[in-house]
Amino acid sequence: MKDRIPGKPGRVELRYDDGTKVQVTMTRADEPVEEGTPLCKATILPDNVCAALGLDSDSAEIKDAWLSMIRLSGNTALSIRVLWTDGTPMAGVKIEGLTGVNSELTYTNSDGFVTLLVEAKSYTLSVPSVSYFDTYIPAQSITLKTGEIQSITLRAAHKYTEGGVASITSSQSIKFSKDIQAVDVALIGGGSGGSGGQGGGGSSRSSSTGGKSGSKGGNGAIQQASNIKIVPDQNYPISIGAGGNGGVGGTGGAGQPANGYTVVEGSPGSTGATGGQTTAFGYSAAGGIFVNGTTSSGGAAPSTASKGNSGSSGVVSTTENVSLFNGGYTLTRTATGRGGGGGSGGMSGYDGGTGGACGTRTGGAGVTGMSGSSLGGGAGGGAGAYTGGNGSGAEGGNGSTGERGTYGAGGGGGAGGGGGGANTNKLNVGGAGGQGGSGGQGGGGIVCVRLHYTA
Repeated sequence: MKDRIPGKPGRVELRYDDGTKVQVTMTRADEPVEEGTPLCKATILPDNVCAALGLDSDSAEIKDAWLSMIRLSGNTALSIRVLWTDGTPMAGVKIEGLTGVNSELTYTNSDGFVTLLVEAKSYTLSVPSVSYFDTYIPAQSITLKTGEIQSITLRAAHKYTEGGVASITSSQSIKFSKDIQAVDVALIGGGSGGSGGQGGGGSSRSSSTGGKSGSKGGNGAIQQASNIKIVPDQNYPISIGAGGNGGVGGTGGAGQPANGYTVVEGSPGSTGATGGQTTAFGYSAAGGIFVNGTTSSGGAAPSTASKGNSGSSGVVSTTENVSLFNGGYTLTRTATGRGGGGGSGGMSGYDGGTGGACGTRTGGAGVTGMSGSSLGGGAGGGAGAYTGGNGSGAEGGNGSTGERGTYGAGGGGGAGGGGGGANTNKLNVGGAGGQGGSGGQGGGGIVCVRLHYTA
């Protein structure tokens, strides 16, 4: 660093508006109370300081002295600025990821800056305290070298595009940034559970029927609202209605003495529970209510010595599209079906009937001397068969549990239990009916939010 050496000390040139010029010699006449420290090499960057910092005394500048001091400290100068999406500074927010630094120094000032001397290493910087439903600050990684001066900007970004739809499936409180002007919302209540399947009938000398399936649960109600004005930084509580529990499968009828022809029908499954109410933004959508619907019938009992009859097939779950926001958004969910009916019991040494299938899931097979088995969710239980000799009739197989709904759809109906096998030996008893399958749980509710950003 060098002092300026003028050829004509105090000489200045004045130029008038008409372009004429005049040179004068200027001296101070302010009669100072305090002379102060002069701005010159001796007071700013003298030769002895340059020597101590390892700098050339003629060419070094103030910035070189700062860099040299940072290098000698073994640290790096780091300047971090945090900005909103529109480029305005974000004041008073804490920057995380700066290890070995006093946390009180990591809050941004009124201009959005934090400037520190930090250890030269790698950092991942974030601002988790800025947590909005619509906006976030992406974390950034930086590797610092000793003696450097580094700058980094953490700028907020939108999570969604204009008119984008976000889904909320768990109860929580959310808040929006100043960038959101209004929202449209669609609420769906929790679906009710499906009913349990009927238990299979208990046999005697006569065979018994298979249990019928349960029916699917009711869907949750849908409530929509548009152009809800948003207050920035205000908490908006969201309560998601739970799906109702599925009904319990009915108990199979008890096996009866084979010296008679009495058969005991299996008990019906219980109905599914009502779904929970969904609330948000001052609106609510009721949970689904179970209403008895279509069922899959169980196999009829044979009247002669023969194999049991199969239960009727169940209904496979399908994909259902729900139109929201006047057709501007489609929510896809699973529309549940119901399980198959149970097969009836066999007569005089014959197998029980097969449980009703449900799509690719087969029903349980009624096998001589064995209980039927349920081979897949939604299929009916196989019926028991007559064992012959002195044995009792075989017990019917159990029905499978119905499928669970999604996004407020009702749960599937449970499969019916298989009927017990008949026994012609008067010393023994017929087979008991199998347990009906439980109904599927209703789908939990959902809140869909369509966001409108400020222009």
